[in-house]
Amino acid sequence: MAALAERWQRTLGIEPGEERVLVAGVVALFLVEWAAVSVTNVAETFFLKRIGVARLPIVFLVNSILLAGTSVAVGRMAARADQRRLLLRVLVLLGLVLLPLWLLVVGQATSVYAVLVVVAKQLDAIAALVFWTALGGLVSGRQGKRLFGLITAGGTLGTICGSFASAPLARAFGIPTLLPIATLLLGLGALATLPLPRWQPARARPARREDTVGRRFWALWHGWLFRVLVVSSLLAGVLGPMLYFEFSYVADLATRGASGEQRLLALYAVIRGWMNVGVLAIQVFGTSALFRQIGVPLAAAVSPVIYLLGLAGLSLRTSLPAGVGAMAGTTLQDHAVSDPAQRILLTLFPERLRATVTALVDGAAKRVGAVAGNLIVIAILALGTPAWVGWIGLPVASLWLLLAGLLWWQYPTLLLAMAGPDRAAGTPKSLAALLDASTLRGLSKSLESPDLARCRAACALVVEAPRSRAVATLARALGVAPPANRRLLITALDRILEDKPVLSTSAAQQVAALLAAPEGLDPIDRANLVQAYARLLGAAAAEPGWRGILEEAARDEREPVRLAGVAAICRLERCEDLERVLVTALESDDATTRQIVREELRAELLRRDAEPESADAIRHLQHLAARLAHPDDRPHAARALADVAERYGGRVAAQAAVLLPYRDDHDVRVRTAVLRFVGASHLDTEARWAATRLGAPDVAEAAAAQGALRALGPAAVEALCETLRSGRLAARARALPILRAMPEEELALQRLIDRQVDASLRLVLQAEVLRTGGAADLVLRRLRERVDENAHTALLLLAAALDDERITRASELLRTTASGRERAVLLEALEAILPTEEAARVLPLLDRERPRAIAARAVRVLGSQPATFDEVAREVVADEDHLTAALLEGTLDVETRARLQLDRHRASVSYQAGVAAMANDIEKLLHLRSLELFERLTTQQLADLAAAVAEVTYPAGGAILTEGEFTDGLFIIMTGEVLVTKAGVTLRKLNPRDFFGEMALFDGGMRSATVTAVDTVGLLRLSRDAVLQIMEEQPAIAIAICQTLSRRLRDLLGERS
Repeated sequence: MAALAERWQRTLGIEPGEERVLVAGVVALFLVEWAAVSVTNVAETFFLKRIGVARLPIVFLVNSILLAGTSVAVGRMAARADQRRLLLRVLVLLGLVLLPLWLLVVGQATSVYAVLVVVAKQLDAIAALVFWTALGGLVSGRQGKRLFGLITAGGTLGTICGSFASAPLARAFGIPTLLPIATLLLGLGALATLPLPRWQPARARPARREDTVGRRFWALWHGWLFRVLVVSSLLAGVLGPMLYFEFSYVADLATRGASGEQRLLALYAVIRGWMNVGVLAIQVFGTSALFRQIGVPLAAAVSPVIYLLGLAGLSLRTSLPAGVGAMAGTTLQDHAVSDPAQRILLTLFPERLRATVTALVDGAAKRVGAVAGNLIVIAILALGTPAWVGWIGLPVASLWLLLAGLLWWQYPTLLLAMAGPDRAAGTPKSLAALLDASTLRGLSKSLESPDLARCRAACALVVEAPRSRAVATLARALGVAPPANRRLLITALDRILEDKPVLSTSAAQQVAALLAAPEGLDPIDRANLVQAYARLLGAAAAEPGWRGILEEAARDEREPVRLAGVAAICRLERCEDLERVLVTALESDDATTRQIVREELRAELLRRDAEPESADAIRHLQHLAARLAHPDDRPHAARALADVAERYGGRVAAQAAVLLPYRDDHDVRVRTAVLRFVGASHLDTEARWAATRLGAPDVAEAAAAQGALRALGPAAVEALCETLRSGRLAARARALPILRAMPEEELALQRLIDRQVDASLRLVLQAEVLRTGGAADLVLRRLRERVDENAHTALLLLAAALDDERITRASELLRTTASGRERAVLLEALEAILPTEEAARVLPLLDRERPRAIAARAVRVLGSQPATFDEVAREVVADEDHLTAALLEGTLDVETRARLQLDRHRASVSYQAGVAAMANDIEKLLHLRSLELFERLTTQQLADLAAAVAEVTYPAGGAILTEGEFTDGLFIIMTGEVLVTKAGVTLRKLNPRDFFGEMALFDGGMRSATVTAVDTVGLLRLSRDAVLQIMEEQPAIAIAICQTLSRRLRDLLGERS
C-alpha cells in the first residue's frame, strides 16, 4: 500500500504531506460544484417557465450589482477569520439557505423564483471565493502550482456529474427536490474540509494607504496593450449576457408545452454536462496544440469570431440548434482558448504590474461589461423584440474582432518592446509560448529592418522560438536583410546551431546562396556560415551536390574560413587528423582563427556520441583550458568549458582546478562562465562565492549566480541565508526567490528560521553581558545590528514559507527606517501579518526599547546561565564575524587585553568583510559615524566605507580640486578649512565635517569649481564607486547630498539677487 501511495504521489507530482490537502480539496470542490450546477439548473428552469425569459436580464443585472458587494464583504471576512472554519460555516449556511427556498418553491410562491436565480449565482461565486481563499492560506505558492490544477479538475468533474445527474434525479423525485439534495451536497462538502489543517488567523490589520483603483487604471491606460485588453474584456462582458439571453429565449421556446419544466431541465443538464466535458478535453489535449499552430494572438481572435457566428446564426434563425451551437461554442472557447490566451498576453506586462492588470482586465472590465450587456438587453426588450438582441450584438462582436485583428497585427512589435528594457533587467519570462509561426513571420520584417537596435531585439526573440522555426526564419532573413544586419543574423543562427544541429536543406540553400556571393562578409562571418552550412546538412553534406561548398571553403585563402571548411570535411570523413589541424591552428596569431578552433573543439565535446572521460575528450578539454592563460582567449575558452559542464555536469569537474583561479577575473564574461561551471558541475564548496556575486551590477553575471545557486540546491542554503543577513539590497532581492523555489524537504525552512532566532537570542545575551561590563558603544551597536540581521533573515524566510510578499517589503523598510514611530507602525503591520506564534518569537528581537527584557527572555528560551564578561569577550573574539571581534579587540583597555591575552595592536586590527581582508582603523570609522551624512549606515557599512577611504593632507594654499578637471570622488574635511572659488570669485568657505566634490558623483563630469586649502587640511577621500554602492543600500545618503546641493544653490541665488 505504501509503495502504491508513493507511486500515486510521483505520478501526480505531489510531495509527501500534501495528500491531505489534495484529497480534501478535490472532494470538497467536487461536491460544491455539483451542488452549484444543480441549483443553477433548477433556478433558471423555474424562472423561465414561471416568470418568463423577458425578466431574466433584470435579475442578472441585480445579481451583478449584488455580487460586487458580497465579494468584497466575504473577502474581508476571509482575510480576518480562521479560513477553514469560515469555509465550513459558509458551506453549511449556503446549504441551509436553500431549505426555506425549497419550501417556498414547493408552495409555488411566485416571488421566490427571482430570488432563487440570484442565490444560485451568489452561491457559486461566494463558495468559490471562500474555497480558493482558504486553500491559498493553507499552501505556499510552490504547492499551489502542484495542487491547484488537480483540484480544479475535481471541480470540473463535479460540474459534469451534477449536470448529467440533474435530469434523472428530477424525473425520479421532482425538480424541487434538487434543492435539498444540493443542501446535502454542501453539507458533505463542509465535512470534507475538516481534514484541512487549521489556518492561523491574522489579527486586526492596520489600514494601508494604497493607490486608488482609478489612479492605477489611468496610469496603465497610457499603454496600448492595456487599452486593447480592457476594451476587449469590456466587449466580451457586454456580449456574454446578450448571447445567454438569446440561448435562454430559444431554450424556453423549444420546451414549451407539456412537461416543459422537465424538458428544459433535461436540456440544461445535457448541454452543461457535455460543454464541461468539452472544456476539460480541450484544456488537456487541445489548447497547447492550438497555440502552437496558430499562435496566441490568433487564438485570442477566435473568441469574437465565435460570438459573431453565434449571434449571426441566432439573428438569421431563432432556433434551438442555433442557440445550443452558439452557447456551446462560446463556452468552450472562453474556458479553453480565450482565458488561457489572455493569461499568456498578461505576461507581456512587467511582473510588478501583472496582478493589478489582471484584476482590472479580468475583473473590473468584465463586470462593467456584464452590467452594460444586461442594460442593453433590457432596453431592447422595452423597445423591440428578443430577435433584436442578436442584431445589436453583431456590431459589438465586429468591434471586438477588429481589436483582435489589431492586436494580431501589432503583436510582434509588442514582443520587441518586451525584449528591450524589461528583459535587459533580467525579468524571467519564457517566450516559447509567445512565438508561433505567424509571429515569427511578423518578426522577419524587423530582422530586415535597417534599424540595428530593432534587428538585435528581433534576433534575441527569434533564438528563443522552437529551433526549427527559428532556423528557417533566420535563414530566410539572411538573403534579404541589409549587409549591416548580417553579423547579427549569423551570430543568432550560430547560437542556435551550436547547442544542437537542426537539419534543414532549405535553410542550407539560403546559407549557400550567401556563401556564393560573400561580398562584404568578414572572415569570421564566412567561417560561421560554413559551420552553419555543415550543421544544417549533417551527413547529407557528404553528398556531391552539397560537398562542393565545403571543399571550396577548405581552399579559401582566409585562414578562419579554410579551417572551418577543413574541420567540416574531416568530421564528415571521421578523419583522425582533425585534432592535429585544430591544435596547430590554436597557436595562430589570428584571433579569428583561434575563435574558430575553440568553437570546433566545443562542437567535438558536445557531439551526441562524445564521452567526456575518453582520452580524446580529455585532450580537447585540456586544449581549451590552456587558452585561459591568454587574456584575449580567456572569455571564450571559459564559456566553452561552461557549455561543456552544462552538458555533462560533474563528469568534467576536474577542470575546476584550472578554471576557478579566474573566478575574480576583471572580465565579467569570465566570471559569468565560472559561475555557470560551478552550478553545472555542482561545486558545493563555491556556494558562498556564488552568493557574493548575486549583487553583481551586470545582469548576466547576477543571473548566472542565481542559476548556480539553484543548481547547488541544499548546499547553497547557508550561503543564501548569509546573503539575507548581510548581503547588499540587490543580492537579498535575488536570494529570496532561490530559496522559495527549492523543494521544501531540501530547504527545511522552519529549521532555518529556528536557527536565526536562536542566534539572535545568543547575541542579545552577549550584548547585555558586554554592556554591563562597560564595552564600547561601537561593539554593542555591532551586536545589535547582528541581532537585527538574524531577525530580518527569519522574517524573509517566513515570507518564503508563507509566500507573502508583504513580509518582505516590511522587513526591507525596517532595515532602513530610523524613526521610532515608523518602526512602530511597521512592527504593528508585521504583527498583523505573521502567525501569532512566529510574531511572538521574532518581533521582540527588533524592539530596541527594551534590551534587558529581551535578554531575560533569551535566558528563559535558551535555558542557559548568564556568562561572565571574560567568557563572552573570548566568545566574541573567536566569533565568525571578524568585524565584531576586531571592534572589541580594538576598543578594550590595556589591562583587559592583557587579562584576555589579546596581544594585537589597537590601531590596526584585521577583519574579514565580504571576500576581502581589510584593515580597520577605529578612529576613521568613528569619524565617519559622527558625520550626519553617514549616520544611518550600519557598522559593517561604515567599516567597508572606511576601508575604501583614503586619508590625504594638503598644505596651506594647495589646490585640492581645479575647475574644469575630470576627477571623481567625494571629500570630507577632518581638520582645517578650504575655500571654494569659481572663475576667481569666492563662493564659500567650508569647515571640518563639511564635504565637497559631490556633483561629480552624479554626472561624472568636470569639476565645477576650484577648492584650495586655507591652512593645513586633513581630508577623507571616497571614490565614486564606493559612494554609489553605499547609496544603493541607503538612499538617505543621496537625499542628504541633494539637500546640500539645493541649500548651496539657494544660498548662491540669494547672494546674486
